[in-house]
Formats: sequence, C-alpha cells, structure tokens
Amino acid sequence: MTGKLIAFVLGVCALLLIPELPPFPAVALLLSALAGLWLWRHPAVFFVLGFAFAFWRVEQVLEHTLPPALEGETVVLSGQVVALPMRTPTRLRFRFRVQEMADTRAWQGLLLLSWYNEAAPTLLPGEWWQLHVRLKQPHGMANQGGFDYEAWLLQNHIRATGYVREHPGNIRIAPARGRYPDRLRQRCLEALKTVLQGHPQAALIYALTLGERGHISAAQWQTLRRTGTTHLLAISGLHIGMIALLAIWASRLLWLAWPGPRPAAPRFALYAALPSACLYALLAGFTLPTQRALVMLLILSLGSLAGRRIPASITLLLALTAVLLLDPLAPLSAGFWLSFGMVSMLVFGLASRPTRHAGLWRRWGRAQWLASLILLPLMAAWFRQYPLLSLPCNLLAVPWVGFISLPLSLVGLLLLPVWNSGAVLVLDMAGFSLDILWRLLSSSAAWGLLLELPQPPLLALLLGSLCALLLSLPGGALPTLPLLAGVLTLLMPATARPAHGDLYLTLLDAGQGLAVVARTRRHVLVYDTGATLSEQLSVAEAVLLPYLSALGVRRPDRLIISHSDNDHAGGLAAVQARYPGLQPISGEAERLPGARPCLDGQAWSWDGVRFTFLHPDSTVHPRSNDRSCVLRITAHGRSVLLPGDIEETAEYALLRRHGHRLGATVLVIPHHGSRTSSSLRFVDAVRPDLVLVPVGYRNRFGFPKADIIERYTRLGGRILSTVETGMIEVRLQRAGMYVSAHRWQRRWWRHQPAGS
Repeated sequence: MTGKLIAFVLGVCALLLIPELPPFPAVALLLSALAGLWLWRHPAVFFVLGFAFAFWRVEQVLEHTLPPALEGETVVLSGQVVALPMRTPTRLRFRFRVQEMADTRAWQGLLLLSWYNEAAPTLLPGEWWQLHVRLKQPHGMANQGGFDYEAWLLQNHIRATGYVREHPGNIRIAPARGRYPDRLRQRCLEALKTVLQGHPQAALIYALTLGERGHISAAQWQTLRRTGTTHLLAISGLHIGMIALLAIWASRLLWLAWPGPRPAAPRFALYAALPSACLYALLAGFTLPTQRALVMLLILSLGSLAGRRIPASITLLLALTAVLLLDPLAPLSAGFWLSFGMVSMLVFGLASRPTRHAGLWRRWGRAQWLASLILLPLMAAWFRQYPLLSLPCNLLAVPWVGFISLPLSLVGLLLLPVWNSGAVLVLDMAGFSLDILWRLLSSSAAWGLLLELPQPPLLALLLGSLCALLLSLPGGALPTLPLLAGVLTLLMPATARPAHGDLYLTLLDAGQGLAVVARTRRHVLVYDTGATLSEQLSVAEAVLLPYLSALGVRRPDRLIISHSDNDHAGGLAAVQARYPGLQPISGEAERLPGARPCLDGQAWSWDGVRFTFLHPDSTVHPRSNDRSCVLRITAHGRSVLLPGDIEETAEYALLRRHGHRLGATVLVIPHHGSRTSSSLRFVDAVRPDLVLVPVGYRNRFGFPKADIIERYTRLGGRILSTVETGMIEVRLQRAGMYVSAHRWQRRWWRHQPAGS
C-alpha cells in the first residue's frame, strides 16, 4: 500500500510540472490504460489515478476563470463575502463568491476584491452584497526569484481580481448566513481586538489563536524572517497539539469527577481531544499546515482506538495523501513543502533507536538541528534567504511559545465568552510573555545575520536536499564533510556570469513602473526601483531585491534613479535599507536624500562595457519627466538606451546634442509608450532593432498607445511588452544578441494575455 500511495502522490504532483495541460482525450487514453494494469495492481495505476484526479479538480477550478469579454467592464454582481476581510488605511480587501450577474451573462467564481475607500462599509463573512465592480483575469508580475502571484491565486481558487466602484447600488442584500467558521473567527477577532486594543503584541496573539496574520506589521515580519521564526505564527501541529492537550487535561478532570460508571480514560480523552482539534482547525481557517496536523492526529487517534500503533512514516504519508485529496493544488504553495518537508525530516531523523533513548534536551537539540538542515534547501528554493540565527532562536522560541504564550492565548480566548475579567488577565499574561520573547528576537534580528541565497540550479537543489537528508542519519553513519559540501552546492547561482565585454540587461516585470538591472563580468547596475505598491510593500521588495538575490548579487555597484516619480523611485527606501550606504544618482537629485546628479557627458567603463549619460544637461527642465537620466550602454558595438520618462521636449534636446549618436540596438520605450514621448524624429533617430515596453496589465493610462507602437513597428523593430512576456533578459555578446523572457518558460497556470 505504501508504494501505491507514493505513486498517487507523485501522479498529483506530476500535473503541476508539465508546461501545458493535456487535452481531455489524452487523459481519457491514460485512464483506459488502467484496465490492463489493474489486474496486476501495478503502482502505475495509482500514478495515473493521481494525475487524472488532479486534472479533474484543476479543470473544475479553471472553468470559473473570468471570461475575457468581461475584463475592464463595470459589471453588477451578487454574491457572498467569504473569509475574513482585511482593512488597511486605504482599502478593504476581501474575497467574494459570485452567485449571479445582473445581465444575461452567467458567470460564477471566486473573486479577490479591493474597496478603495477609507469609508468603505464593514463587511462580515457570510453577508450577501450587490456590488458594482471592475474585473480582470488573474495576472501577476512574472520574474525570476519573484513571488508567483498567479500560482497563489490558483491555489486559492481565485479566478478574477478587481475593485469595487463607488455607486449607490452597492448594497447589502442579506445578513450573514452560512460560513459559520468564518463568522465565528470574525466574532473572536473582534472580541480580541476589544480586549487587546493598543497592545504591542496584539497582532501576534491574533495569529497564534486564529491564524489571522494580516495585522502583523512589516517590521514584525522582518524580525521573524531574520530569526527564522515565521513558522510560529502559522497554525500547525504545535497549535493543534496544544489544543488537543488542553482538551485531554480538561477531560481528565471531568473523568475524575464523573458521577457514574466511567468509560476507559484513554477513550474519554480522545473523545474530547478530537472534536476540540477539529473545531480549532475550522476556527483557524483550515490552512494547509492545519490540515496536515489534524489528519495526522486523526490517524494516530484512530489507531489508538483500534489498539494499533501506526508508524510515523505511514501516518505522514496518509496525511500527505489526504491533503492532496482535499486540494491537489496544495503543492503550488511554499507552505506545503515547508510543512511536510520539516515534519518528514523530523520523522526520518528522530525515529532511530539511539535518539529515542537520548535525553530530552539532546533530542530537542537534534530536532532543531534537523529542522535547520531541511530549512536550507527549502529556503533556497522558495525564499532565497536563510537566517543564520534560526537554530538558537528556535531552541528558545518554540518551547516558549508552545508551553507559555500559546496556552495562555488560547485559554484567554476560551474564557472571553464566559469570564471577561479572567480572560483579560490571562491575555495580558500572554502579551507579557510575548513581550519578553520579542525583545530577545529583536535583539537577535538586529545582528542582521541573514544569508542571501542565489536561486540554485535544479540539480544543486536535489543534491543539497539529498545531502541534508543523509546528514540527519544518527550516529555518524556517513562521512559528514562530503555531505556538508553537497549541502553547500545550494550556494551556486543558476545564472551564468557575463564574459568580459558582454552585457546582460534585464527589464523586470514591475507592473506600471520601471526597474532594470545591467550586469557586466564583475559589476551590477540598477536603473530605477519600481513603485510603492501599498503601505507595506514596494516593487523593490517584491521583484527587484528577490531577483538580485536569485542572481547571487551581494551588492549593486551603482544605483540610478531616473527621476523622482513613484513608479521609478518608489522602492528606493527598500533598496537602501537592504544595501546601506548605496548612494543614488538621479536627474532630480535634490528631491532624493543623499543623491548626486547625473549630467550629460558623465561616463565610465566596466569590464569592457561603456556607460554614458546623455541627459540631462545644465538646462533647467520644468517637467519632472524631462529631467530623467538618459543612459546609453555599449557592448561589442551594440548599444542599449534607457531614457526613463523623457517627453518630447527632452527628446528634442537630445536630438540637438546627440542626434547622429542616438542610434541604439535596444530601446526601453520612453514613458511606457505615452503619446507625450516617442516623437517621430526621436524614433527615426534611434531606429531600435528591439523595443522593450515596461507596462502594467490593463493599466489605467492605456499604455502603450497603439499609434506609438505603430511608429516603431513601421521601422521594422521588434516589440516586447512585459505584460505579455514578463521579465525580459537581453544578452549582448560577441556572437550576437540573445533575448529570453520569463513567460516563454511555459507553466499552464500562467496567464497569457490576448495577442501574446
């Protein structure tokens, strides 16, 4: 049975590895082949079953994708609020399940909506609303090293995103009904907010008790990441186990006071623990780690009731199978691999006889060592950061939270409906315990011991994971140094370095903004940092910095901010926070603290590649866009022109000073393809072979304008837009120019806009 379950799991995961979904007849052909194999009960049968099951479930999700005809239109929808809405100072973000549309077009699906209004009404889970919304298909920025937003949307079954338009017809049409776990979570959250209002650790208590992590600040997340303790705030086995333990203790007291004939104590305890754990799993949102922990508890409990001891490895495999049956898209999330990877390593490494008879602290230390080992390949694969203080911080934080902060928080939550003053006292104690722990974690995080990991090649990732697994074997069964060397292959970057004289230029998919990275043999230049996306996130944090980490770049050599507009300079603070002392160069240096100006004629060479500023000169340009730094990079007789957001006035100034020298092989289109730029004379002077267009999907400006693109097309230039291709890399080498794009590496869940 073990082999068949493994085959089923591999079949489910195989669907997520293929670039395109197969047509239904191909899947039907695979299923028909089962008839012959079934006679021998071959594991291949279960592999095909897993693949076909995942295909069936995926098709069910994809059939609810927003039709392209509805994109950009204001439509009237009726449906229900699901899950807990998240309010920020500028918007309300919530999930909305559509039941019907106001016109004859029938479409149902799950939406992620934003209500951009500080006075947006309070929404409760389970309420029915009629809303006027503008929608678009699931689309995210596609970059090497960046977060795969489209995969996250798919994994959460969200098949459209959009925003609510202000309209008097946005009305609540029915009070909350159904969605009982979400409504209960909302009530508990509001009760906790009332009690903990203003408490510095309130957000941590919300996360520990309800799995509600939306209130954690960016600074708190940074502390947790730098100490490797983010897992403490994900409702998982620690939380489910503690709830079960509290229920067992309570049942023990009840059992002792039972007036009549008592049932067997173990059974009595399980009857209390299982419902309590299930209720808490629903209350915590039934997240993926919660599912895994709950299934494992159920299997162990059923085995205990049946008088059988089920091996931990079988329990884990059954839990893995159950999670994939519930949601075959779960492997698209980092939480799936972190949850099962960590538990698998602990099961594998602690199941041996020498460890079983070791002392408590020795076993605990070994458990944390194993967790740190498996964390390295997982962090390299998903986040490209590894907190060097993870081991000592978790040695303290896990028992502290598990045996002090978490029980106090849970008891306080349970007391709220029946004894408010007692609940306040217990929650204050929980907050005090978290205050002490937070001071220690903050002090550790201040050391800044965060190892930046490049994105490793697949072979290095597999080798590093295997060596980490072998190192977990007890008793020094295998030589340590060669295995450690194998783990260190995770530090190998997947991307090759340019040769002397070569230029690798990357236009990142930064939405409606600009971020460019230029690399020579030994140097890295960053041109613009993209926009600020929200109160807590910028393009630099979401796209630029992860990309530099994936390349293995320790620190850029030069930072250029073309001008001070948000879509070009919004991520400057995040870049300077990551690289202290990195001084920007800008056409509007007076608006950026510590910046120095770029001027026509400034030039330098790196590794045989020439960099020259062509603009601005000493002339004062009244418009911010016309003060953009214009940079030309030349390698092997070919050139790249980065003009920022210059408009026609600056273009004419460039033509007067450099008209015969403006020709370029590659041009990043000025001002995202606006009609105020790319004048006929400028386009004719540059005559690029390749035009790169940095724009956001269905952006509100309508960039790039069709007539502007037509100007470049008439000259025979090739046009590539980040909307259609994602991140674009151009390599200028001695042998020629080579172009690649992130979306050309096909994944079936990636959105392909019409015409791409």
